[in-house]
Amino acid sequence: MVNSWAATLRQVRLITFMVFLLVGVNKLCFYSFQRTRHGSVDMFLFFLERLVANRQLSKSLHGKKPDCY
Repeated sequence: MVNSWAATLRQVRLITFMVFLLVGVNKLCFYSFQRTRHGSVDMFLFFLERLVANRQLSKSLHGKKPDCY
């Protein structure tokens, strides 16, 4: 019984995190789109940039050399 509770809690936490993430991205894209004409594209590229940087950071934290060096 404890196992199923833990799994359910994990799923609920994941779903709420995804919802918050989607709402946040949509708000950021909406606000940036109001400011610039291609704001959502810029924001998408910004998130891709952050993703790549985070991946390189996690590689360096795990003892592997990141691609940027």
